[in-house]
Amino acid sequence: MKFTSSILLVLSALHSVKAAVETSNFNDNNGVNPCSTSVSIDCVLKSGESCVSDTASDGKIVPWAWYPKSECGETQKADITYKMCNNNDSGTIALNGGETYAKFTGNAISDSKFAGDFEPGCKEVTITEDLAKCRANPVGIQMSGAIKERTGKNGCYSYAFNKSRSKAIPTTEVIEARLYEHKCENCGDTSVAIGCSFMSNGKKRSCISNDREFTFLNMPKSACDGVSVEATITMRQCNNGKGTIKPNENLSSQKFKGNSIANASSSEDLGPGECVETVTTQFMDTCKSNFPMSINLKPQGTCKCYLFKTAKIDSYDGPIDNNPEIENSGGRQDAGTPLVLWITEIADPNGNNNRRFIELYSPNKRGYVINESISLVKFRGGKNTHTENYVSLTGLRIDKNGFLLICNDTDLVDACEYTPGSSNNFLDDSMGKNDWAIAEVNIETPLTSRIIDIFGVPGKGAKNSNQNFVGGRAFRKARVNTPNGIWTIDEWIVAPSIGDTKYADSVGASETSPGCWYGAGMDCTEDLVGPPTVSPAPSSEADKNLNYRYDAATYDGGAKKTKDGKGGKGGTSTPKAPSKKRRRSRL
Repeated sequence: MKFTSSILLVLSALHSVKAAVETSNFNDNNGVNPCSTSVSIDCVLKSGESCVSDTASDGKIVPWAWYPKSECGETQKADITYKMCNNNDSGTIALNGGETYAKFTGNAISDSKFAGDFEPGCKEVTITEDLAKCRANPVGIQMSGAIKERTGKNGCYSYAFNKSRSKAIPTTEVIEARLYEHKCENCGDTSVAIGCSFMSNGKKRSCISNDREFTFLNMPKSACDGVSVEATITMRQCNNGKGTIKPNENLSSQKFKGNSIANASSSEDLGPGECVETVTTQFMDTCKSNFPMSINLKPQGTCKCYLFKTAKIDSYDGPIDNNPEIENSGGRQDAGTPLVLWITEIADPNGNNNRRFIELYSPNKRGYVINESISLVKFRGGKNTHTENYVSLTGLRIDKNGFLLICNDTDLVDACEYTPGSSNNFLDDSMGKNDWAIAEVNIETPLTSRIIDIFGVPGKGAKNSNQNFVGGRAFRKARVNTPNGIWTIDEWIVAPSIGDTKYADSVGASETSPGCWYGAGMDCTEDLVGPPTVSPAPSSEADKNLNYRYDAATYDGGAKKTKDGKGGKGGTSTPKAPSKKRRRSRL
């Protein structure tokens, strides 16, 4: 299903009302003649909105408004109020005319209130000016003088400055998708090409151009977190000559973000007129500067055919703007939407430990990098607290179909990009007898860890219970649409290995469905072969009341499977290469 959503919306360019810029100053004058003064500047549009710019922690001026470039050069009326205060209990300040002023865009305003003698209290002047959009309009105020009734060192001084800054919203240049080719006639008559495309407003757009610094998307920082752009990366190497080319395996490459694309066809022999192309789907995190990609075809010899491209997503401090809609296959979910995540499958295939995996599914956060502090935990041997080794899910990415898998071998399990780590025996030999949960971990006091979703009953022991799936798998029923922190057996299909029949070899291993759950996911086109014919024996009379029996009346049919193809203590996870397709072609 195609899911279209807008990353960028059109909002008002104006910000909320801000406080005036104010500076207070106390001149000690060696403790003899202290003097206290203050000055301030306020800016308010005729509409009532503030036009005062904030100052960031680094001292830079933060724009109070952002405007489309089409409005730049226009002006709007604003009232600018300057105030000077003599905050002393007594004493008249004789203002120094050469050092006391109020200015707008560098020009002093003339008003008799800010001249001559200044008794305790405040004076203010308001002027009406035209503020230019997409510009900085500097405003400043300064008062300086001495208290007339005192002698000796006797200075009074205050100063404030601000730039009423508004800026243009960065625009994005839209380029239609294309394949950028570089021909190397003097290097075996070879050529290489790179393409990068994403969907926007129903059309394929390029995320690269001839300019390495090309920005294909501008994102406001407020919309950065948890947002991805799904791009299709195409790499092509061609032999345009008459002889066969044998690429140098060590020096020919196809890379994305500086990393080699796994199983790319860079080392295969190329016959006359033959090309090898690799197509991968990559998720680009927004508000990152560069996504370098390169391709290198080096025949045996000294020459090479090389091309480098950059896909750049800039960020800025302004509001959500009116850039093009981005259409990801899984959609874009707003960073403010709470993550919904539950367990859909736990696989412990009979005699195939490397194919063990746990599959998590999110219906509302596809292509999302998890920011929440949540982990995958296990309860072992009937204990009511989870083990110290767990997989932190923070920082891991949910794929474009909504799945996140943790497995023992990413090469053997479809859609799996993360392993618990080689030193972490997380998916171990007791996998089918353990309880598994998504939780907010409190490792200091595990009993207080908040369970979000769970398989099994901690503290009970699964060895002889109806939740035991050793040598098989546990699969969530289709009707489940929310996580459940209390295990409910009627939400699960539990299929263990059955004696010597090695039933799990046909359903527990080859019939597992990583990255696919009731129509969600890729290649979910074939039904499961049917319900198991035997249910696990209940271990006690109490279990009989909970035991799920696989018969036509209770079996949730319609589960899907994938076609044949393909997060450690505290959670160190190792990702694998993204999905891809390859093809050889003749020119």
